[in-house]
Amino acid sequence: MLAQGHSRRAIARHLGCGLNTVLRYANAARWQDTIRDNRPRPSRLDPHKPYLERRFAEGCTSVTQLHGELVAEQAPVT
Repeated sequence: MLAQGHSRRAIARHLGCGLNTVLRYANAARWQDTIRDNRPRPSRLDPHKPYLERRFAEGCTSVTQLHGELVAEQAPVT
């Protein structure tokens, strides 16, 4: 579509995808350049994961209860 003279914005509208997606494909020299790394993002729960895993292993599977413990600051931050 670029070769036919369509703008990147028009291509995004036509395909129903975001402009950044179109830009990523349009700027790629090879198809391999379009693949993103799926690196895990940091979570607000990361500091509490050991605590949550321990509580889960102890049999506490109630998300409501675990959330309450975190909010009440009974969970140590590691």
